Amino acid sequence: MKINLGAGNDIQKGYVNHDRIKHRSEIEICFDLEAFPWPLQDNSYEEIRMWDVIEHMSNIIGVIDECWRVLKPNGLLTMKACGWKNENFWVDITHKKAFHRKSMDYFDPTTEIGKEYGFYTDKKWKIIEITEHKNNYYYKLKTLKNG
Repeated sequence: MKINLGAGNDIQKGYVNHDRIKHRSEIEICFDLEAFPWPLQDNSYEEIRMWDVIEHMSNIIGVIDECWRVLKPNGLLTMKACGWKNENFWVDITHKKAFHRKSMDYFDPTTEIGKEYGFYTDKKWKIIEITEHKNNYYYKLKTLKNG
């Protein structure tokens, strides 16, 4: 199973589409991403897609930890995040945090930042890929956990 968290109007076929409220018929599940724990089973998804969502969160570590919890071992988290050089970060009044290429390094124990600040969370990830396009960052991470 795959889930598209914070779908908004970006409905994805082949995914369970989620949002905070049911504003479209294609939204199948609704809950607040910052109300922990999420009403989702542990180890229940193979993939989480979260595009243009994480920059709206206050508790980023909590959200990433919940993604880790609901993903299966070697589960994939793909995110698009508003970069710090993106003018839209400053325009959109609902944005709370801008992102940098190294922002997800805190979660990967093989990075310099992850080695130094790995104590922020015990939920570990492996960064698979980071790309930048139009001042946004696209992250692919895999869970580091056993079944």
